[in-house]
Amino acid sequence: MSRERGSLAQAYAASAPAWAEAPSRIYQVLADALVAGAPVSLAGRHVADLGAGTGTVSRALIGAGARVVAFDLVAEMLAQGGPGRAPGAVADLAALPVTADAVDAAVAGFVLNHLHDPTAAVAEMARVVRSGGPVLASTFAAQPRHRAKVVVEEAAAAFGYIEPPWYTEMKVEVEPRTARADRLAAVATAAGLVDVAVDERAVNVGADTPEVIAAYRLSMAQFAPFVAGLDDQRRQALHAAVIEALGPDVEPIRPVVLFLAAHVP
Repeated sequence: MSRERGSLAQAYAASAPAWAEAPSRIYQVLADALVAGAPVSLAGRHVADLGAGTGTVSRALIGAGARVVAFDLVAEMLAQGGPGRAPGAVADLAALPVTADAVDAAVAGFVLNHLHDPTAAVAEMARVVRSGGPVLASTFAAQPRHRAKVVVEEAAAAFGYIEPPWYTEMKVEVEPRTARADRLAAVATAAGLVDVAVDERAVNVGADTPEVIAAYRLSMAQFAPFVAGLDDQRRQALHAAVIEALGPDVEPIRPVVLFLAAHVP
Protein backbone atom coordinates (compact mmCIF):
# COMPACT_ATOMS: atom_id res chain seq x y z
CA MET A 1 0.00 0.00 0.00
CA SER A 2 1.37 3.46 -0.90
CA ARG A 3 2.04 6.01 1.83
CA GLU A 4 -0.81 8.17 0.52
CA ARG A 5 -3.25 5.25 0.39
CA GLY A 6 -2.12 4.18 3.84
CA SER A 7 -2.79 7.64 5.25
CA LEU A 8 -6.26 7.68 3.72
CA ALA A 9 -7.08 4.25 5.15
CA GLN A 10 -5.78 5.30 8.57
CA ALA A 11 -7.95 8.41 8.50
CA TYR A 12 -11.05 6.39 7.65
CA ALA A 13 -10.21 3.87 10.36
CA ALA A 14 -9.90 6.64 12.95
CA SER A 15 -13.10 8.33 11.81
CA ALA A 16 -15.28 5.21 11.46
CA PRO A 17 -17.50 5.71 14.57
CA ALA A 18 -18.05 9.41 13.83
CA TRP A 19 -18.63 8.68 10.14
CA ALA A 20 -21.29 6.12 11.01
CA GLU A 21 -23.04 8.64 13.25
CA ALA A 22 -23.46 11.64 10.94
CA PRO A 23 -22.11 11.37 7.35
CA SER A 24 -23.79 7.98 6.93
CA ARG A 25 -27.17 9.68 7.12
CA ILE A 26 -26.22 11.89 4.18
CA TYR A 27 -24.64 9.07 2.21
CA GLN A 28 -27.65 6.82 2.77
CA VAL A 29 -29.71 9.16 0.59
CA LEU A 30 -27.02 9.01 -2.08
CA ALA A 31 -26.80 5.21 -1.81
CA ASP A 32 -30.54 4.86 -2.21
CA ALA A 33 -30.38 7.00 -5.36
CA LEU A 34 -27.50 4.93 -6.77
CA VAL A 35 -29.24 1.60 -6.26
CA ALA A 36 -32.55 2.97 -7.55
CA GLY A 37 -30.79 3.69 -10.86
CA ALA A 38 -29.96 0.05 -11.54
CA PRO A 39 -30.94 -0.82 -15.12
CA VAL A 40 -32.38 -4.17 -13.99
CA SER A 41 -34.04 -5.45 -10.84
CA LEU A 42 -31.49 -6.54 -8.23
CA ALA A 43 -33.97 -8.61 -6.25
CA GLY A 44 -32.61 -12.07 -5.59
CA ARG A 45 -29.26 -11.26 -7.18
CA HIS A 46 -25.89 -11.79 -5.52
CA VAL A 47 -24.32 -8.32 -5.44
CA ALA A 48 -20.86 -7.13 -4.34
CA ASP A 49 -20.78 -3.80 -2.47
CA LEU A 50 -17.27 -2.49 -3.07
CA GLY A 51 -15.80 0.14 -0.80
CA ALA A 52 -18.78 -0.55 1.44
CA GLY A 53 -17.74 1.74 4.28
CA THR A 54 -20.35 1.88 7.02
CA GLY A 55 -22.89 0.01 4.91
CA THR A 56 -25.10 2.61 3.24
CA VAL A 57 -25.02 0.96 -0.20
CA SER A 58 -25.42 -2.48 1.38
CA ARG A 59 -28.57 -1.31 3.15
CA ALA A 60 -29.96 0.10 -0.09
CA LEU A 61 -29.19 -3.16 -1.88
CA ILE A 62 -30.79 -5.27 0.83
CA GLY A 63 -33.82 -3.00 0.63
CA ALA A 64 -33.97 -3.78 -3.09
CA GLY A 65 -33.99 -7.51 -2.33
CA ALA A 66 -30.37 -8.27 -3.23
CA ARG A 67 -28.10 -10.76 -1.48
CA VAL A 68 -25.06 -8.68 -0.55
CA VAL A 69 -21.43 -9.28 0.27
CA ALA A 70 -19.45 -6.19 1.30
CA PHE A 71 -15.77 -5.34 0.80
CA ASP A 72 -13.77 -2.43 2.18
CA LEU A 73 -10.10 -1.64 2.71
CA VAL A 74 -10.78 -0.56 6.31
CA ALA A 75 -11.91 -3.11 8.88
CA GLU A 76 -13.10 -0.38 11.25
CA MET A 77 -15.61 0.85 8.67
CA LEU A 78 -16.96 -2.67 8.12
CA ALA A 79 -17.36 -3.00 11.90
CA GLN A 80 -19.95 -0.20 12.00
CA GLY A 81 -23.67 -0.73 11.54
CA GLY A 82 -24.49 -3.51 13.96
CA PRO A 83 -25.61 -7.10 13.45
CA GLY A 84 -27.90 -6.28 10.51
CA ARG A 85 -24.98 -5.56 8.19
CA ALA A 86 -24.26 -7.66 5.15
CA PRO A 87 -21.38 -10.13 5.53
CA GLY A 88 -18.10 -8.63 4.45
CA ALA A 89 -14.35 -8.86 4.20
CA VAL A 90 -11.38 -6.51 4.16
CA ALA A 91 -10.14 -6.17 0.59
CA ASP A 92 -8.61 -3.74 -1.86
CA LEU A 93 -10.93 -2.90 -4.74
CA ALA A 94 -8.00 -3.31 -7.13
CA ALA A 95 -7.44 -6.93 -6.04
CA LEU A 96 -10.67 -8.54 -4.85
CA PRO A 97 -10.46 -11.97 -3.19
CA VAL A 98 -13.21 -13.22 -5.49
CA THR A 99 -13.11 -15.56 -8.46
CA ALA A 100 -14.13 -14.37 -11.90
CA ASP A 101 -17.85 -14.34 -12.70
CA ALA A 102 -18.68 -14.86 -9.02
CA VAL A 103 -21.50 -12.31 -8.58
CA ASP A 104 -24.48 -11.03 -10.53
CA ALA A 105 -23.71 -7.33 -10.07
CA ALA A 106 -21.25 -4.94 -8.44
CA VAL A 107 -21.81 -1.52 -6.92
CA ALA A 108 -19.26 1.09 -5.80
CA GLY A 109 -20.61 4.18 -4.08
CA PHE A 110 -18.10 7.08 -3.95
CA VAL A 111 -15.06 4.84 -4.17
CA LEU A 112 -13.63 5.56 -7.62
CA ASN A 113 -13.04 9.19 -6.65
CA HIS A 114 -10.53 7.94 -4.03
CA LEU A 115 -8.44 5.90 -6.46
CA HIS A 116 -5.39 6.82 -8.53
CA ASP A 117 -6.33 4.23 -11.15
CA PRO A 118 -10.14 4.08 -11.38
CA THR A 119 -10.01 2.21 -14.68
CA ALA A 120 -8.19 -0.72 -13.09
CA ALA A 121 -10.74 -0.78 -10.29
CA VAL A 122 -13.69 -0.84 -12.68
CA ALA A 123 -11.98 -3.59 -14.69
CA GLU A 124 -11.73 -5.59 -11.46
CA MET A 125 -15.44 -5.00 -10.85
CA ALA A 126 -16.14 -6.28 -14.35
CA ARG A 127 -13.96 -9.33 -13.74
CA VAL A 128 -16.05 -10.57 -10.80
CA VAL A 129 -19.46 -9.91 -12.41
CA ARG A 130 -21.03 -12.51 -14.68
CA SER A 131 -21.54 -11.66 -18.34
CA GLY A 132 -24.49 -9.33 -18.83
CA GLY A 133 -24.54 -8.23 -15.19
CA PRO A 134 -24.81 -4.57 -14.20
CA VAL A 135 -22.04 -2.44 -12.71
CA LEU A 136 -23.07 0.70 -10.81
CA ALA A 137 -20.91 3.48 -9.40
CA SER A 138 -21.21 7.04 -8.17
CA THR A 139 -18.74 9.90 -7.86
CA PHE A 140 -19.02 13.57 -7.04
CA ALA A 141 -19.17 15.90 -10.03
CA ALA A 142 -16.86 18.89 -10.20
CA GLN A 143 -18.60 21.98 -8.85
CA PRO A 144 -17.72 25.24 -7.09
CA ARG A 145 -16.89 24.85 -3.43
CA HIS A 146 -19.95 25.29 -1.25
CA ARG A 147 -19.74 28.20 1.19
CA ALA A 148 -20.68 25.92 4.10
CA LYS A 149 -17.65 23.72 3.48
CA VAL A 150 -15.37 26.76 3.45
CA VAL A 151 -16.92 27.99 6.70
CA VAL A 152 -16.32 24.65 8.42
CA GLU A 153 -12.70 24.56 7.29
CA GLU A 154 -12.05 28.13 8.45
CA ALA A 155 -13.67 27.49 11.83
CA ALA A 156 -11.66 24.30 12.34
CA ALA A 157 -8.44 26.08 11.32
CA ALA A 158 -9.03 28.59 14.10
CA PHE A 159 -8.88 25.65 16.52
CA GLY A 160 -5.62 24.37 15.02
CA TYR A 161 -6.85 22.14 12.20
CA ILE A 162 -4.47 21.60 9.27
CA GLU A 163 -5.77 19.87 6.15
CA PRO A 164 -4.12 16.42 5.90
CA PRO A 165 -1.90 15.85 2.84
CA TRP A 166 -3.87 12.80 1.70
CA TYR A 167 -7.02 14.92 1.46
CA THR A 168 -5.29 17.68 -0.49
CA GLU A 169 -3.92 15.11 -2.92
CA MET A 170 -7.32 13.48 -3.31
CA LYS A 171 -9.09 16.75 -4.06
CA VAL A 172 -6.42 18.12 -6.42
CA GLU A 173 -5.10 15.03 -8.22
CA VAL A 174 -7.44 12.09 -7.75
CA GLU A 175 -11.06 13.28 -7.74
CA PRO A 176 -10.83 15.14 -11.08
CA ARG A 177 -10.22 11.83 -12.90
CA THR A 178 -13.87 10.84 -12.42
CA ALA A 179 -15.49 14.21 -11.69
CA ARG A 180 -16.99 14.79 -15.15
CA ALA A 181 -19.55 12.66 -16.94
CA ASP A 182 -17.32 12.16 -19.98
CA ARG A 183 -14.35 11.14 -17.83
CA LEU A 184 -16.37 8.66 -15.78
CA ALA A 185 -17.87 7.19 -18.95
CA ALA A 186 -14.40 6.91 -20.50
CA VAL A 187 -13.15 5.05 -17.41
CA ALA A 188 -16.01 2.54 -17.69
CA THR A 189 -15.49 2.07 -21.42
CA ALA A 190 -11.73 1.62 -21.03
CA ALA A 191 -12.43 -1.01 -18.37
CA GLY A 192 -14.42 -3.01 -20.93
CA LEU A 193 -17.97 -2.22 -19.87
CA VAL A 194 -20.77 -1.71 -22.40
CA ASP A 195 -24.09 0.17 -22.44
CA VAL A 196 -22.37 2.89 -20.45
CA ALA A 197 -24.63 5.68 -19.19
CA VAL A 198 -23.83 8.50 -16.75
CA ASP A 199 -26.57 10.55 -15.13
CA GLU A 200 -25.56 13.85 -13.50
CA ARG A 201 -27.88 15.51 -11.00
CA ALA A 202 -28.02 17.38 -7.71
CA VAL A 203 -29.39 15.40 -4.78
CA ASN A 204 -31.25 16.73 -1.76
CA VAL A 205 -29.50 14.94 1.10
CA GLY A 206 -31.15 16.85 3.92
CA ALA A 207 -28.07 18.93 4.80
CA ASP A 208 -30.09 22.09 5.26
CA THR A 209 -29.56 23.32 8.84
CA PRO A 210 -26.41 24.56 10.59
CA GLU A 211 -26.64 21.73 13.11
CA VAL A 212 -26.89 18.99 10.48
CA ILE A 213 -24.12 20.49 8.36
CA ALA A 214 -21.78 20.92 11.33
CA ALA A 215 -22.26 17.32 12.48
CA TYR A 216 -21.90 16.01 8.93
CA ARG A 217 -18.78 17.90 7.92
CA LEU A 218 -16.88 17.62 11.21
CA SER A 219 -17.39 13.84 11.16
CA MET A 220 -15.83 13.37 7.72
CA ALA A 221 -12.51 11.54 7.52
CA GLN A 222 -10.45 14.68 6.93
CA PHE A 223 -11.80 16.28 10.14
CA ALA A 224 -12.87 13.50 12.51
CA PRO A 225 -9.43 12.45 13.83
CA PHE A 226 -8.61 16.10 14.60
CA VAL A 227 -11.97 16.66 16.30
CA ALA A 228 -11.59 13.48 18.35
CA GLY A 229 -8.25 14.76 19.61
CA LEU A 230 -9.80 17.87 21.17
CA ASP A 231 -10.93 17.84 24.78
CA ASP A 232 -14.67 17.92 25.37
CA GLN A 233 -14.79 21.65 25.99
CA ARG A 234 -12.93 22.58 22.81
CA ARG A 235 -14.86 20.02 20.79
CA GLN A 236 -18.15 21.55 21.89
CA ALA A 237 -16.75 25.02 21.26
CA LEU A 238 -15.76 24.05 17.71
CA HIS A 239 -19.24 22.72 16.94
CA ALA A 240 -20.77 25.89 18.37
CA ALA A 241 -18.39 28.08 16.34
CA VAL A 242 -19.28 26.26 13.11
CA ILE A 243 -23.02 26.55 13.77
CA GLU A 244 -22.68 30.26 14.53
CA ALA A 245 -20.54 30.90 11.45
CA LEU A 246 -22.96 29.05 9.17
CA GLY A 247 -25.86 31.13 10.46
CA PRO A 248 -29.58 30.39 10.39
CA ASP A 249 -29.94 31.11 6.67
CA VAL A 250 -27.27 28.69 5.48
CA GLU A 251 -27.61 27.49 1.91
CA PRO A 252 -28.37 23.75 1.89
CA ILE A 253 -25.70 21.41 0.59
CA ARG A 254 -26.99 19.70 -2.55
CA PRO A 255 -24.12 17.62 -3.95
CA VAL A 256 -24.00 17.15 -7.71
CA VAL A 257 -23.46 13.46 -8.31
CA LEU A 258 -22.52 11.32 -11.29
CA PHE A 259 -24.35 7.98 -11.38
CA LEU A 260 -22.79 5.36 -13.64
CA ALA A 261 -24.74 2.37 -14.92
CA ALA A 262 -23.21 -0.14 -17.34
CA HIS A 263 -23.03 -3.84 -18.13
CA VAL A 264 -20.34 -6.48 -18.40
CA PRO A 265 -20.26 -7.73 -21.99
